[in-house]
Amino acid sequence: MRDEFSEQTKRALALRVGYRCSRPECTALTTGPQDDESKFVNVGVAAHITAASQNGPRFDPLLTAEERASAANGIWLCQNCAKLIDSDTAQYTIEVLQRWKIEREAEARRQIGRASAEPSRDLIVELHVGELIESGVGRTPKFLFKVANPNQRPATIWGAGVEAPDAGISVPIFKPELLVFPPRLAFPREIDDGQGFAFSGAVDYFESELRSKKVVPPVQVIGYVTDALGNCHQSKPTTYSRWSSAG
Repeated sequence: MRDEFSEQTKRALALRVGYRCSRPECTALTTGPQDDESKFVNVGVAAHITAASQNGPRFDPLLTAEERASAANGIWLCQNCAKLIDSDTAQYTIEVLQRWKIEREAEARRQIGRASAEPSRDLIVELHVGELIESGVGRTPKFLFKVANPNQRPATIWGAGVEAPDAGISVPIFKPELLVFPPRLAFPREIDDGQGFAFSGAVDYFESELRSKKVVPPVQVIGYVTDALGNCHQSKPTTYSRWSSAG
């Protein structure tokens, strides 16, 4: 038996985010008009944060049937992102999905009554591939990010990643470290207006994706960071040509 959402709950989840996907890197509008003026198109899904049935993604045996079917256990996503979160539960955890939901609902609340959406205020992102000295590890290839906030209000960075668009690869940066001594985890991190910071991330996961797709460097890559409002800020393309000894 599946503990499904009621139609009322599905509608509430969609309306609370303005029918936009809650994944920060997406935020796609999920509804619009058909040619028939009496009908509309919907590509949105009321997805379960913890699974609706046993053995499903992120199933929590401590929840009751009512709790699984409640709005508190739901998040509104486009169909693509709904499939994505259930295909990689190690990355898209309960905590991650709950954060997406809170942030997207907060942004929707801020936009209520505004004539148009507030214009995007892009952060400046630079991506470099280089080497850093890590204590006890030696010289290790790293992705190096520099992020600056040119806007007149703070921004909070929640995540970062690297994409190789031509190869169809997009991977997050796990355990990013600030370029300070001793190094410490970088996210979440607030950047005041006019300020910036730098951080690094290992290339291992990106290289494993290259190998799995049988892609041989050099490849063009783009670095990105996501902020607390769900916006994605990208660097200019650069060339990645390193390869680990395992490659």
